[in-house]
Amino acid sequence: MPRISLGTVYRNLEYMASHGLVGKLDLYGRQKRFDINSELHYHIRCDRCGALADVELESTALLNEAIKYTGDYEVLEIRLELLGLCPTCRKNRDSAEGRFPSDLEQRGKQ
Repeated sequence: MPRISLGTVYRNLEYMASHGLVGKLDLYGRQKRFDINSELHYHIRCDRCGALADVELESTALLNEAIKYTGDYEVLEIRLELLGLCPTCRKNRDSAEGRFPSDLEQRGKQ
């Protein structure tokens, strides 16, 4: 549908997210993203290019239960985002001359 506006797309995505049909990802410092999988699951994001993937875990039940009991807080939602380098960025980094430091290493020096 080449003539549909981005505003229409995002309004519909927001509507679907508010009704549990898709998941809305509120990731640190990035544009809005939506996920067709609205079940509780985790993500890994490439620190260099922003690529995003689901994290496949055998079982998250124990982790989710442990997170729920964090002192006197009432946990409303669980979000876990892993940060790393995707295979493409890792390959580019490893093949570059002088291997530039990762963004994570840069942050550690500040």
